[in-house]
Amino acid sequence: MELQMHWKNFIFIIAVIGMISCNKPQQQEPPTPQAERTIPVQVVKVSEKKFAERIRVNGLLNPLWRVEVYSTSSGKIIDKQVQLGDRVSRGQVLTRLIQDIPGLEFSPITVDAPVSGVIVADQTEVGARISPQRSCFEIANLDTLTVNAQLIESDVSLIKKNSPCRITVPALPSQQFKGFVWRIDPQLNSRTRTAEAVIRLVNSSQTLRPGMSATCEFEVMQRTVLTLPLDALVQVGAGYRIVKILNGRARFADINGGTIMNNDMEVFGDVALNDLVVVYGQNLLQDGSAVEIQP
Repeated sequence: MELQMHWKNFIFIIAVIGMISCNKPQQQEPPTPQAERTIPVQVVKVSEKKFAERIRVNGLLNPLWRVEVYSTSSGKIIDKQVQLGDRVSRGQVLTRLIQDIPGLEFSPITVDAPVSGVIVADQTEVGARISPQRSCFEIANLDTLTVNAQLIESDVSLIKKNSPCRITVPALPSQQFKGFVWRIDPQLNSRTRTAEAVIRLVNSSQTLRPGMSATCEFEVMQRTVLTLPLDALVQVGAGYRIVKILNGRARFADINGGTIMNNDMEVFGDVALNDLVVVYGQNLLQDGSAVEIQP
């Protein structure tokens, strides 16, 4: 009987220990840390470029000179030897006339070209009367043309006599012409605060015509600047924001922009040569995001 009681007590103790073990909270394994998500981006390096400061002025093309031609006598035109636009040589007969004084007969007289050039004005007709008081032709030199342009006060000190320039005309957009400063007025116009510059250019191909509008571009200074593609810049207010890559992470930087050169812009501020800057994928990034640079 006593042995039976001992067995019952032993079984009871074992059951209690089992219940305590079942109710004891189990220790959980610590969670496995997940790998940080990286965002694919494409980048460019901040580069250096030589930038030329330029001044542009506009004006009209003019002949280098014009000469009016007069008859030495009054009379009636009996024939014409030239037409408007003809190229003539010095001494060439332009027209003939007879003096129609009643009762007198005169041999025909001629009006000759005093210079070589192109007929740019013709006031004559067969049968019409002309007199020494009125010009009958105008001859101009179209082999060399000029542009009369107005330089603003701040540009006068940057452009000198013989300074070269590049000339374009809207009528011939695919062509460029070389010119140089022939003369600059020694004083400014007191009303407009400008000085007139006369620019000469050779027109050997005769493609340019007096009266065409022209733009003259002067390169006055060269400097080296830092540049970035426009796609790398996000405008924020009056400045720009870029995303630089530092140690595999995105870092926002606010910078300033300058002159645009084709698809690049001059940049300065919190940016340095060879900095890696995101050019594609900026909209997916936050400051500090991990990135993966794609080719």
